[in-house]
Amino acid sequence: MVANRKFSSSLEQFHPVLHWRLMEFIEDYSLGDKPALVWQWRPVDRVEVDVTAPAVHDLMSRGAVSSRVQAWWYGFRSSYGIANVFPGLSSTDPRNAAGWAAEVHTDGHLIAGLWSFPELAVDGAPAPCLSDFHMEAFRDFAELSGAAATVIGSTGASCMTASLLAATSLRIVRSGNHWGHQPRPATRDTMQWRVRTGSNDQLRAIGDAMAADYKRAFAF
Repeated sequence: MVANRKFSSSLEQFHPVLHWRLMEFIEDYSLGDKPALVWQWRPVDRVEVDVTAPAVHDLMSRGAVSSRVQAWWYGFRSSYGIANVFPGLSSTDPRNAAGWAAEVHTDGHLIAGLWSFPELAVDGAPAPCLSDFHMEAFRDFAELSGAAATVIGSTGASCMTASLLAATSLRIVRSGNHWGHQPRPATRDTMQWRVRTGSNDQLRAIGDAMAADYKRAFAF
């Protein structure tokens, strides 16, 4: 069940497929009211993807090839075995997802989510944290999107966005400086990135722009 969250009305109104896929992801991975950072990409033109193709399986196995991240989201690489899911293919079985997952769907939609965060003790209890190092996840997702476009043969324009859910429940900290100057906390429960559209060779730049939005939002 999808929790009683506050969602972006603009995403639902102007990009209903992205909104619908986000709702499905939240339900399939039992996110409930957990904080989560979710990225989405899809071609503007309609496509049909054979998710049984070896190249699609390889895409999910490799993830963002150049990613330096070996923890938290692992460059969105499959870590527990690729699994079939109703809309397509997942990097992991939703029943065993260890805090993150990525999916590619038969309509070309790509979605990845992260809901396991570092923790700090706050008033004697562990509190999940967002940090400046999470900017790398935006770049990794942009790389994965470009790889997906190549694998599924999408040569036209595509769109990308991200959603930060239950943002106010997360502590915002600088990596390596948890007890120094603190960045700005979230003031919205849901932070919805605007949907950016571009060609395949612009996807890295879109990922960088989204990372810059993230940095600016929290004054890192």
